[in-house]
Amino acid sequence: MQFKSQLKARKDILSYGFLGLVGMFGAAYLGADGGPGWVTAGWLVVVGLSAWGLGWSAASLMGALKSPEEGAKRKAAEIGIWLALTLVAMGAACWMMGGQTRSLFPALALISLSVGMLQKPGWISGIIWGFGGSLLAMVGWAAVNPSLFSVKNGLLWFLAAFLFLRLMGCEAGREAPQAEGTGIEDRVDYSQEAARLVHLVSLAPLFFLGQMAGMGVIYGILLFFMLVVSEGQYRKVGGREWSQANYLLGILLVAALLAGRVV
Repeated sequence: MQFKSQLKARKDILSYGFLGLVGMFGAAYLGADGGPGWVTAGWLVVVGLSAWGLGWSAASLMGALKSPEEGAKRKAAEIGIWLALTLVAMGAACWMMGGQTRSLFPALALISLSVGMLQKPGWISGIIWGFGGSLLAMVGWAAVNPSLFSVKNGLLWFLAAFLFLRLMGCEAGREAPQAEGTGIEDRVDYSQEAARLVHLVSLAPLFFLGQMAGMGVIYGILLFFMLVVSEGQYRKVGGREWSQANYLLGILLVAALLAGRVV
């Protein structure tokens, strides 16, 4: 049972990373009004992979340091080297893109490390994950824009708000299965309903993004399908496994942003 729970958690976390990458490239696409150049896109890939690598390294390092097994310290040292190299790669990518991405590097590195140190799901975990997703979107936008604060940047903040609320709701909702069988069903219901409400509200910023950017009718149709996917996840599995819904939402968001500028 514990192995199955850990497997679900890993699937969910991988889907969080996928949404973060979608948000980062989506922000770059909106900010550049057609997508970043190949060089910038390559550096953004490095940033995304480095963020994942930092989180993985932090989680593995904590496990190795706590392990009583022989050779754990050597393993921790190896992981520490990998963590340092990943940090350097992220810093180099942010430095090469220049502008505000250099200023965002410390915050992104700190959030990535914090995500790896999270021990259990819940609202605090959700807020940290939400900030992480939002920061990735900010990096994508800053890679193609000289400033993060202008009237045009409303597109970025709407997209960042969606990522923040979506990931926060996922982690808050993942807290519910741990309460099953403990005699506190009210907590289970509260976590699920609160997460459901947060996920419903998370789609509102995308509606305003479409209005501000002048997206077409296809964007609106795909946004409706995103609502169906988000709500359908609760009806199908009680809202406790987010990976499938997150992947579908990410794909639909990419299609909506691309089609919205064309149709």
